[in-house]
Amino acid sequence: MTLTQVWGALLLFIVCPLLGG
Repeated sequence: MTLTQVWGALLLFIVCPLLGG
């Protein structure tokens, strides 16, 4: 995985729960 993919995954795991919860 590239750094961009890693950061993208981290952002999804952090932001999605905040938006959904």
